[in-house]
Amino acid sequence: MTVASEVSLIISVYNGEPFLEQALRSVFAQTRRPEQIILVDDGSTDGTAGIARSHPEVTYFRQPNRGVSSARNLGIRSATGDFIAFLDADDLWAADMLEGHCDLLERNPESQVVVGLVQPFRMKSAGAENPDMVTIGEPALLLNLGSALFRKGVFDRIGLMDEDFSIAADWDWFLRAREEGVPVLTPPETALFYRRHGANITNRKKQLEHELLILFKKTLERRRRHGIAGELPRLSDFMAEIQPKAAMSYDASE
Repeated sequence: MTVASEVSLIISVYNGEPFLEQALRSVFAQTRRPEQIILVDDGSTDGTAGIARSHPEVTYFRQPNRGVSSARNLGIRSATGDFIAFLDADDLWAADMLEGHCDLLERNPESQVVVGLVQPFRMKSAGAENPDMVTIGEPALLLNLGSALFRKGVFDRIGLMDEDFSIAADWDWFLRAREEGVPVLTPPETALFYRRHGANITNRKKQLEHELLILFKKTLERRRRHGIAGELPRLSDFMAEIQPKAAMSYDASE
């Protein structure tokens, strides 16, 4: 008899009171719910703690404000599941995200990560009850932790989140995984609804540009040290290669 893998979900949040309840509802509505829900409060000064503590299913941690990567790393260290998932407090999961991703990892033991599509959206109304969602464009494959599911052991191989990054932390981790040839599955279904609003950290253009410069410098230095600077495809080719025309395994070393 096959024992189902257990999942630890890590929600990192800083002043997420306007959105957190909706994010948690999208988790509780999953067709296959996580066994462990870890919420790391990165020094919020609003009502985040009250919302988290109102849900007995949630294991609540609070730390001084150190940034999203530090919060995620605390969550990873505290996770007990075989698989690890992430969700930002202002985003939402598709209802069958976790069931579909778990099924793929369980049926493909050689694969380490599943990455689904991301659908940007805005809300016409801010209430947690019956929100009025307006999608923006078409679902796309983005390097977003919230659309992915990871085997816990892959973090031993690739490492935790680089705390030098906040906006570019997702990209940095996936680039390190690419350099190590981690096999990735990319199903063609929407996994994450990515909320666009005025407080998105991705709106900080100057900080984003600065972090991207650091990111590309770090990846080039690593590739030179390991002698693979000329062996990996260009990033644009890498993204084109893993476009999810169908669920498939992609070995980033090929």
